[in-house]
Amino acid sequence: MNVIPIRNGGFEADWSEEQSHQCLICETNGQLQLTARGNIFTPPGWLVWFKHGMPVEHDSQNTVGWAQPEVRDAWITGDATRVHSGQKGLLFFTFFRIHDGGLMQQVQVQPGTRLRFSAWAHAWSNLGSGPNKDNPRWSEGSGVGFNHFFAQEGQITDSSARNFTFMVGIDPTGGTNPLADTVVWGKGAHIYNAYRPVPAVETTAQSSTVTIFLRSRCLWPFKHNDAYWDDAVLEGEPPEASGEWAYPLIARGSKLGIHGILSGPAVNYATTLANSGARFAVVKAVNDLGWLASIKAVSPQTITIARIAHSLEGCQGVNDPQANLDTLANGLMQPILNKLNEQPSLRNSVDYWEVPNEPDPPTVDGYRRLALLMIKCMERAEANNIKIGIFALNNGTPEWNEMQAIVETGVFARAKQGGHILTLHEGIVWADKPIDYLFGQTIPGSPQVEGAGALCFRYRYLYHLLQQRNEVIPLVISEWYCDRYQADGGTAAEVVERIRWYDQRARQDYWVLGFCPFTIGPVGGWTRQDYTFAYPSAVSYMLSIKDSPNASPSATPPVQVNIAFQPAEPTAGEQVQATVTANVTFDNVGLAVTAPNGQAVPVNRVPGADWRWTFTPADAGTYHVAFTAGTQRPAEVDLVVQPRPAQPVWGLPREQYERTYVLLPPGAGREWVEAIVSTSKWQQSRWTIGGSADDAGIGALNIKTVIAINPALWGDDLRAFFQRYYPGTRYLTVEAATPQELKTRLENM
Repeated sequence: MNVIPIRNGGFEADWSEEQSHQCLICETNGQLQLTARGNIFTPPGWLVWFKHGMPVEHDSQNTVGWAQPEVRDAWITGDATRVHSGQKGLLFFTFFRIHDGGLMQQVQVQPGTRLRFSAWAHAWSNLGSGPNKDNPRWSEGSGVGFNHFFAQEGQITDSSARNFTFMVGIDPTGGTNPLADTVVWGKGAHIYNAYRPVPAVETTAQSSTVTIFLRSRCLWPFKHNDAYWDDAVLEGEPPEASGEWAYPLIARGSKLGIHGILSGPAVNYATTLANSGARFAVVKAVNDLGWLASIKAVSPQTITIARIAHSLEGCQGVNDPQANLDTLANGLMQPILNKLNEQPSLRNSVDYWEVPNEPDPPTVDGYRRLALLMIKCMERAEANNIKIGIFALNNGTPEWNEMQAIVETGVFARAKQGGHILTLHEGIVWADKPIDYLFGQTIPGSPQVEGAGALCFRYRYLYHLLQQRNEVIPLVISEWYCDRYQADGGTAAEVVERIRWYDQRARQDYWVLGFCPFTIGPVGGWTRQDYTFAYPSAVSYMLSIKDSPNASPSATPPVQVNIAFQPAEPTAGEQVQATVTANVTFDNVGLAVTAPNGQAVPVNRVPGADWRWTFTPADAGTYHVAFTAGTQRPAEVDLVVQPRPAQPVWGLPREQYERTYVLLPPGAGREWVEAIVSTSKWQQSRWTIGGSADDAGIGALNIKTVIAINPALWGDDLRAFFQRYYPGTRYLTVEAATPQELKTRLENM
């Protein structure tokens, strides 16, 4: 990837250049306020942001809430450890407060650019009490202390070591709300006492403006909650050059396909074509998917599409700005994933899964949100190693301004990057109208586009936009209508003539993979709409043009290089084998591996293997691996190395439970114990009773409560004891002069 310039990524610019105190306050109620704060010295090129207010979900005892930070330069002359490179870094801190915030900056890029954002950071996280009080080299937490500590989020359980989490993010749509669901965040990391790379985030630009974010979050109101940042870098790989086509191409013959609710004679038709050197361009199946394997068996080059009909496929609610797009995406994808779990063999017989069906939001913004929803579906599809058909737009939709809103999100650049396709429905649904009804007419607000129409070839208005942006992806008209059914007096000759008219024009668009008349094998309310009677004649037509050339893009496929690791998720100290494959040849090849600390890792080439190397990562963290060819780097990836497996820990609870410990002060006799046991509270909850403060606080429990009886009798600050040694423990006190008074107070709790 190439470096994309950002302003002041190394924080070397002098504050006097802009003299800004600007910040964006993100209230917990969702409101955003752009204002100025005198103790926030915003670095040139950036905007400070922070979350503010209540509640603090993880800490019910925090009555202050998410607080405003202070921000200023961290100069090398003050403390060299706080600077990664150059003369200064950036300090973002709270004092006896918690924070969730950072910096943001908008950057101009080409839509479709693959982006990677990274930065270096670390924290000083000091309680402000105990033997290492205010020591700038000491941070709280098991295994932390004076160590240069790094762990990815989720790898540790100690609450003090989890205090600080660093993340970097990108909003590929260019949004400026750090807490919006359009922001893509990298993995979180707990980093203390020395700079380490924050795990990078990668995504694809969906517009000409993207927003980058730095973020630190701390859980507990320690005295010193200091975050240090330096050397933020944005990299990018531009979209494919114009004309490159990495998809299937229907180079010759008809683009007619099949839409089947039940299979009917589809396999027989496919066999007839295959025996004469032809094939259906596309075959789509709905719900009953098993017969697609038979299609693939007789015609491996036929593109297969599967749809699972369900109640959420209309994307209901997407128009609502408050609707959670992640929830909607999960609802759309889960039926597909469930089907694959039931029938794993479908991975071999289905090329693309059609996710929604005929969504039609009532507003322009609804279509924009629909596009963002499709991006989230693509992310989930790629995580499960499948490809999808996006949108499945309804006949006669969308309108021109809705098309523009969709395209501006970058959804098609994202689809192109992931190898997904577009599906939609179009055609004539009136038996008394000719197939070219409204052909050549513009739609409201659109320019004149050659060969487009308001019904048939409406898709050409959309592709007019995609061609301008170099975002053309394959199209399947997954339901095509010509409304000449046998039940209404239609003849096979009429149907084939309409197929011929549409096919001649669709074959002029290389990106069209096929069109599927609706339907064969109908059930329920669709039994009238059955084209089975016309397919024998349609097959004859297809055979008559099977060698006729179609339009094609005039470019060679893009270079594709892949780096695979074995094991895919290695641990520190474990040997890793890297295998590189490509669709072109390279000379003077090698592999360069960089450790999280920036040092080169020794690499050994495997004897007798073409492009295979081994190396051993010594520490956990993110390693950068580059395949080299002379001075070029055709492929670069990051490899996350996990920490060595922890040894078994004795004393962990068998399962989580809530514990309440009644802590008696020194000198309390049995009469105090008897007073507690005689309460109805003890009878109901079986509280633990004891006289050891360590016993009261110890244990890896999520919910621990200590009820301290007459805590002043301990002599020391008992609350501070638990905050220091057993943070996260809920601390309550009860004052009682006599056992009888204690019983009364406990009964009233």
